[in-house]
Amino acid sequence: MQKTTKKGKVLYFIPSVLGYRNADRGTIPPNSVLKFEVTVNNYYY
Repeated sequence: MQKTTKKGKVLYFIPSVLGYRNADRGTIPPNSVLKFEVTVNNYYY
């Protein structure tokens, strides 16, 4: 995130061992890798 500019996008991949592991969470199947796309709108120092 430190090198991201305004309106920049960052992809985060969370491995299953740090997420839900082998637990079944409704629509998220066990051992799933979680993927988040984050858009930086603004930031403050």
